[in-house]
Amino acid sequence: MSSFFTDIWNRKAALFVFIPMIFFYASSYFQRTVIPGTVFNDLQVDYALSGTMIAGMGSAYICVYAFCQLIIGILADKYGGIRVITWAGIILCIGALGFPLVCGNTIYHLILMYFMRVLCGIGSSGMFLSILREIDHLFGRKNFSVLFGIMYFVGYGGGMCGTLPFAMLKTHYHWNHILIAAGLITVVLYLLFLFMKRNVEQVPIRPVPFSFRPILYLLKNPYSWLLMFNCSVGFSCYFVIQTVFGMKFLLDFANLSERAASATIFALTLISMTALLTGGILTRLMKNRRKPLIVVSCSITLFSSILMLVSILFRLPPLCFAAAYCLFALASGTSITLTMLIQELNSKDSMTQAAGLLNMSGYMTVAIFSILIGLLLDSFVEPGTFAGGKAVIYPAKAYATLFGLLLIPTTASFLIACFLPETKGHYVRKGYSSANVQ
Repeated sequence: MSSFFTDIWNRKAALFVFIPMIFFYASSYFQRTVIPGTVFNDLQVDYALSGTMIAGMGSAYICVYAFCQLIIGILADKYGGIRVITWAGIILCIGALGFPLVCGNTIYHLILMYFMRVLCGIGSSGMFLSILREIDHLFGRKNFSVLFGIMYFVGYGGGMCGTLPFAMLKTHYHWNHILIAAGLITVVLYLLFLFMKRNVEQVPIRPVPFSFRPILYLLKNPYSWLLMFNCSVGFSCYFVIQTVFGMKFLLDFANLSERAASATIFALTLISMTALLTGGILTRLMKNRRKPLIVVSCSITLFSSILMLVSILFRLPPLCFAAAYCLFALASGTSITLTMLIQELNSKDSMTQAAGLLNMSGYMTVAIFSILIGLLLDSFVEPGTFAGGKAVIYPAKAYATLFGLLLIPTTASFLIACFLPETKGHYVRKGYSSANVQ
């Protein structure tokens, strides 16, 4: 590791632009975590919104984010990550600062709130793949996996700030004012990135046409579909709990205080961050084997779903729910491994697009799950319930049905993982490079 630190320090200009980039990415992750998850009840109380309307705010963000991954992957390969972040960052700043400024309880306000979430989704979509592209350009492939883990760790740290720290601030300040301050911080980080990027040489623009042909190539590979399914199930279970209904469930069913519920979401985010940071190291210790971590991850997700269902049916102590939440988070830590595997099962020339396709599948599933979960929960309450201007308590039967249905995709994901091929860090698809992945 000493050579790693020496190599990074010798690239000070790259390091000083990398730091604001990843913190800017963290601010985008904060936006996707805090809305609607941490402010779910606040939106219901202040604006009398239904669970479906609130979940739709998360979906408006996630759906746009997911779709844009396909486009951003192509743009990042053609124009370089820094150029993409420069333009996407403007949109992110408008959405992050605009949402708390347009909040209200009329249809007009609701449309503007959804529009600002869409802008946040478009702007945030330019962060992840662009930073991956710049890590490879600025620091070289040999430092890729470690810096990838650091990027994930810092990014999830931004999401973590949207849980317990945000809930603690809400005891002193109005939630809307906190969001305005967070929007201003996003703007400051963007300006810092603009200042620092002047000191690094950007990649030359590739004279190739904008084309979706690499995506079509990826979709012709059946293993791409299997990995997209596995990623979608594991990531969606964790992300929907973290950002949509996880805290709401702890308040409704487990009867935890808002601070205790926020602390639980904070803990599962911290666990996921740690798992992501160590995931790349574990694969190296296992001689670049990818499959073992994926199989273990899918089995944990399946077990967590069973634990949640049993805990609800038998009304087990809140500690059981917290344990299941944390296990979902632990299972989500294989995102790096899944990204590497889908790259290695395809062409080396389609690395960024492969990561984008996998990222898109995960977030698109989150968007769909969010709406379906909102509809499912709302189906268990009487019509007109949301007009009372107070938080709605969903019954135990609603949550039991949710996790009972979740057993279907988690079981399928585990079975698929058992039949995935092992790459051991090499590109294995016929006709392409078998260069070693660091």
